[in-house]
Amino acid sequence: MYLTRFTFYSENAVKNSNISSADHIKNILVTCSRNTLASGLSGALIFNDRHFVQVMEGERSMLTRSVLNIIKDERSRDVVLVKAAPISVRRFPGWTVGYAGHTEKLDAIYLKHGVTAGLDPTRMSATSIEDLIADMMTVKSPFILRNKGGSPHPAPPQPASTEPQEVIHIKANVPPPKQPTLASVVGWGS
Repeated sequence: MYLTRFTFYSENAVKNSNISSADHIKNILVTCSRNTLASGLSGALIFNDRHFVQVMEGERSMLTRSVLNIIKDERSRDVVLVKAAPISVRRFPGWTVGYAGHTEKLDAIYLKHGVTAGLDPTRMSATSIEDLIADMMTVKSPFILRNKGGSPHPAPPQPASTEPQEVIHIKANVPPPKQPTLASVVGWGS
């Protein structure tokens, strides 16, 4: 098994739906929990009105399939894979899903890892995103839900990376299903 971590974010398209944010948190946690049981994936997802930010860990091929499903999901668009790297130990056991709102404590965490008092992954490195999510896992809040899979722990200090970061923008290009024509139905060709 090739244990791997994917760190990515996408634009939140939920704001255009009729479902409340609280219901989306619950739905996402249920889906993530089911994926953990079925495929051995773990991780954390935080979101606000603009972005979904996620770290997933598990077997590389399962992660790839999951990310491809996320690309097709109508709740998000413009997925950006910030980092894909092999790991020897999971940092994110189980699943945590949380709303990245504003409180004094959360704003302090945002400023510790980013450049603004709010969630903006477009201005963060992969390490900053991972550390932010790990720190948010330790916050007691009704807007952060966890399943069984391990207790949250603070982010270990990470050395600043001097390597250039590569960002990969992913867009789904899924053709619509082909409609049968009269000629193909009666066997005259396509």
